[in-house]
Amino acid sequence: MRCITIRQPWATLIAIGEKRLETRGWKTNYRGELAIHAGKRVDLAACLAEPVRSLLAASGYTAANLPTGAVVAIARLAGCHPVVANDGETAVLNVREGGSGGRGEVGERGKAGRGGDGGDGRNGGSGRNGVGSGDGGDSGNGGDGGDSEDGRDCRDREDREDRENRALVVTGQEYRFGDFALGRYGWELVEVRKLPEPVPAAGKQGLWNWEARW
Repeated sequence: MRCITIRQPWATLIAIGEKRLETRGWKTNYRGELAIHAGKRVDLAACLAEPVRSLLAASGYTAANLPTGAVVAIARLAGCHPVVANDGETAVLNVREGGSGGRGEVGERGKAGRGGDGGDGRNGGSGRNGVGSGDGGDSGNGGDGGDSEDGRDCRDREDREDRENRALVVTGQEYRFGDFALGRYGWELVEVRKLPEPVPAAGKQGLWNWEARW
């Protein structure tokens, strides 16, 4: 099985369903089952900061008892999406290029609004600066451009709708749990299953093969 090593507390946050996107500076064409391996390094400052500390505590973890050097979960890698916009509070990932297609939002507590119209941004952000969640507010159905100068309003609206139709919008907690700088990638992890007990394994860089034993 393919496996990826992730520093704590992020590996455990993925395992307990509080982090859905793992950000990397490189992409992969692999899709399918992916073991989540907790590396031996622990980011103590991250463990003590909120909301990480409370999220870990709710599942019985502290910085002192996080499993390290072990596989902690099995997920399915659904896509590897390039970051195409970031305003400092919200990031937009191109899902059409990255693999899973569709449209949605990832925000507070890693919940996703896949499909539909994105709602009103309840799951983690107000969608400021034109890259937020939802259906763009007053975008309507495209219309005929009304009496705006040279039809620019209509074209801007159509461009926005086209962008949203292939976008995964990242806000709130999920945004704070990753590095969504332009040029990086969001690895979309779905169907995450936390292992009953961590399985010891030596980690490696990049994607590596793990002989599943659990």
